[in-house]
Amino acid sequence: MDEVSSDALVQGRDAYRRHDWDSAYQLFKSRDASQPLAPEDLERLSWAAYWTARYAEALDLLERAGRGYGEVGDSRAEARVALHQARFHFEQSNAAVAAGLGARAGNLLADEPECAEQGLLAWSVAAMALSQGNLEAAREQAERAREIGRRVGDRDVEAMGLLWLGHVYLFEGRVAEGIALHDEATAAATSGELGPFASGAIYCSVIVACRNRADWRRAAEWTERADRWCDRESVAFFPGLCRVHHGEVLRFRGKFQDAERDVLEGRDLLLASSPRMAGMALQELAEIRLCIGDLEGAEEACRHALELGFDPQAALARLHLARGDAKGALAAIERALADDPFSAESHAILLPAKVSIALAAGETEAARETVAELEAVAAELDTPAPLAAAARARGELELSEGRGEPAIAQLRRAWKAWCELDASYDAAQTQFLLATAYESEGDLGAATMELESALSSFERLGAKIDARRASELLASLAARSSGGSPPTRLTKTFMFTDIVDSTKLVELLGDEAWDKLQRWHHRTLRSCFKSHNGEEVSQEGDGFFITFSTADAALDCAIAIQRALATHRTEHGFAPRVRIGLHTAEALQRGSDYAGKGVHTAARVAGAGGADEILASRAVLVAASDRFSCADERQLELKGLASPIAVMRIKW
Repeated sequence: MDEVSSDALVQGRDAYRRHDWDSAYQLFKSRDASQPLAPEDLERLSWAAYWTARYAEALDLLERAGRGYGEVGDSRAEARVALHQARFHFEQSNAAVAAGLGARAGNLLADEPECAEQGLLAWSVAAMALSQGNLEAAREQAERAREIGRRVGDRDVEAMGLLWLGHVYLFEGRVAEGIALHDEATAAATSGELGPFASGAIYCSVIVACRNRADWRRAAEWTERADRWCDRESVAFFPGLCRVHHGEVLRFRGKFQDAERDVLEGRDLLLASSPRMAGMALQELAEIRLCIGDLEGAEEACRHALELGFDPQAALARLHLARGDAKGALAAIERALADDPFSAESHAILLPAKVSIALAAGETEAARETVAELEAVAAELDTPAPLAAAARARGELELSEGRGEPAIAQLRRAWKAWCELDASYDAAQTQFLLATAYESEGDLGAATMELESALSSFERLGAKIDARRASELLASLAARSSGGSPPTRLTKTFMFTDIVDSTKLVELLGDEAWDKLQRWHHRTLRSCFKSHNGEEVSQEGDGFFITFSTADAALDCAIAIQRALATHRTEHGFAPRVRIGLHTAEALQRGSDYAGKGVHTAARVAGAGGADEILASRAVLVAASDRFSCADERQLELKGLASPIAVMRIKW
């Protein structure tokens, strides 16, 4: 061995011990190119490749290491490598290959004394049995892995045995015992006493268990811990899973844009390593897109998941319901409950959807049975989200059967719980139901207040379909309250104006002078509004809310205002400095008033402007003729709006 390759080997082993995976990979590769590595270093190289997302190469290296161990007669090491190969193939849906490798590992270990590899084999068999719903075999093998790990002093094997035994207990309804075992396993991972593979497997598996029980508070805590672990260990595979789980937590909290970003990143990582798990990411992507009303995007994600061998029936059920096919939705959610191997844990997530779907399909008895089942599951889990979901489901059922007061009591309880959990989307959906319940009792004022709050939340979250439903019901309530025709949707260009630093001006000028200045300001602006056919909607303090039928008229008026103020400043020495914001959008007209996301956006644009500025959204320039000049285009993150908006300064 020459000195250079020897140094690469020593340095590679040192980098591996420090979990500097990329350096270890490069150094081992350099050494292997000049002289083939021994089996134990090939195994190290395979893990370095694995943790740097070189998945196909990692599998090839494991195969080489296995052959090398076989040539030197190291049956335990050959079995260990075979078991890791089996896991690779299982994750890539190569079940027959995985089973064959598992059987080979069993044969290699048959005559060996008790060892850590036998514990790893037991853990692998437990995982396979659990995926097939064979709880008895899964419990037996998980206990065996735990005990072998304890006897031979291998904490990785012991902790993974605890992990899968915890899953078995959760399946059997022994929730407190299952959680206790998971806490013990994760405590070992947190302490740093476990290897990277065992730690990552425990973190991700426990997060999934929390998610399946709708224990979102614990899921969020462990997701944050797993993120820190990934950063500390510089690993690439588990961030794929962790990003998907993190996206689920963000979806629960109504942060749909951030959730979609994380899930897409996780999907891309998993497509290269584990198509089966990528299917899980795609189902979550479909769920996020359903929340924001992107039905075509949700359908695309479901179709892709099916192509990868993952059955996204839960997301398909919600998609069918969103498209008005309640019967198809009911069939899909029942398949999800019956066929999902994790259904015993995930009922807390699936049952609330089944209640809404069954009621939409006119299957009241099925809804009643489902509510009772959900309440039993929620009581057993005794975590906030399932309890809130059960209260909402009970309220929804009471409402459908014409019992308004009991429905209101349940829905108010659910809404408070969702708010405490920071679950803004679920809270808004519950408010929509609560408004319907108030309406059924004739309390139109309370119904309107709940709907306006829900609509504001839906618009802020970007939940388009929910926002439209809330707007339509709000319009109906307004019509009933006024006894007139329902409000209509119109496209207008909205203008908001206000005096910059008005508080300082009041202090500087005094009340009387300020009142005189304000009256002059109002006359000047109203003259411009009138000459450009602007409709004054409201005036509060030193600001105006004006609508225009065309973008050109709004822009001409804004320019006229700024020029009039500038002229007065030149000729008389002073005029207040005003900012103007413009946005073109559709909004709901109620008599002489307007409401909706477009109005909120226009107000936010105005608030982002500076003294003497006219700030307009891109929508205004698109609707206007090309005779206006603009500058300084930028993206603004506006409070209350889910997505940034493009704005620019209008030259005047």
